[in-house]
Order: sequence, then structure tokens, then C-alpha cells
Amino acid sequence: MTKIIDGKDAIMGRLASYAAKEALKGEDIVIVNTEQVVITGSRENIKREFEETRTKVGSGQGGPKISRNPEKILKRAIRGMLPDHRKGRGKIALSKIKCYVGIPKEFQGQKSLVVSGIATPFSFLNILRQTKVDTQNKLIFKDHKKYTYTDVQRIRQLFYSTNSHSVVTTEKDAVKLTKFALEMDDIDIYYLKIKFSLDDEEAFKGFIFRV
Repeated sequence: MTKIIDGKDAIMGRLASYAAKEALKGEDIVIVNTEQVVITGSRENIKREFEETRTKVGSGQGGPKISRNPEKILKRAIRGMLPDHRKGRGKIALSKIKCYVGIPKEFQGQKSLVVSGIATPFSFLNILRQTKVDTQNKLIFKDHKKYTYTDVQRIRQLFYSTNSHSVVTTEKDAVKLTKFALEMDDIDIYYLKIKFSLDDEEAFKGFIFRV
């Protein structure tokens, strides 16, 4: 299965650390909207350090070693959090990570079968629509769904009858479907990593502590 992560407003350090850890576990990682990833710190310091790094090349080397492309900047940050990326586990993990500016065409306009077994799938569906995933074909189960062999057969039947390109689901459902990896081996399955954030974290903490 492939984990899709929206880079919009994500902190680069945290995102790179998470992607590296998941790739080392064997997960395939796709990060979209890398141009909207946030680099924390002073704008002036970040710009100065970046330009200094780009000019540090050895004698006889030509051209910048550090790219200005957002997807390559993020990929380099992830690479720095892996074991030696030139061999072994580090090399394999790095090959499992794909970074994109915007949303690649392969994730746009393709008919996907959306599978969900969460309490309120509306936010999940809205996120998919925002990332231009076709949500016309969907199979919505009740919350806390315990998938069975019969359910997997329903997914397979609907997938092929609608000529879907892939199955898109939540991370929660993807974990539950892993036990049917053999039955789903011929279907590309993608799932979203959902991040939880608060508009006013301090106010929320104050409310909780008062309760």
C-alpha cells in the first residue's frame, strides 16, 4: 500500500522524520504539494544558510549541489534522516519516497474506488475532492468496520465493474485491510495520512484542564 501525505502547511523537519521512519518500515510514501511545506525559523537566516550551502562545492565540481526545487529540497531533508542512503536499508527506503510539486497527473482525474469505514467520512471525501481525486465510486461502511472476506470480494467486484484505477482509503481502514494483502495484491491501494490540528491549542488545553 502507498501512503499519500499532503505537504500543505506541514513542518519540514517533522514531515521528513515521519516519512523516513515509515519508509524504513517498508511503506511507500508519496508527498504532494511540497511547495507548501513550511520551513520554520527566520526567513533571512534560512535564505542565507541555503545560499551558503548551495555554493559549497569542491574544486573541479560545477553547478549547484543543492537544488532550488521544493520536491528535491524535501527529498534531501528526508535523505538526511535515513541510514547511509547509498546502500542497504537507507537506499531501499529512499527509493520508496516520492515527492511532488502540486498534485501529479497520475492522481488527478483517475477514477478511484473510495473505501471508508469511519464515523464521519465527509471530511475524508472533501480532502479527496480537494486533491482532485474522483470520489464518484465509493463503498462506505459503518464505523469500526471489521473487514471480512465477503467485504473484500465486494470491494474487488465494485473496483473492476467501475473500471477504477486504484482504491483510496483511510489509514485506519488500510491497516485493517492488510490481512487481506494476498486477495488485494492485484489492486493499487492508496491511503491518506490525516493530521489533527487545533486553531487555538492553548485555549483547548485550558478548557480541558478546567473540566
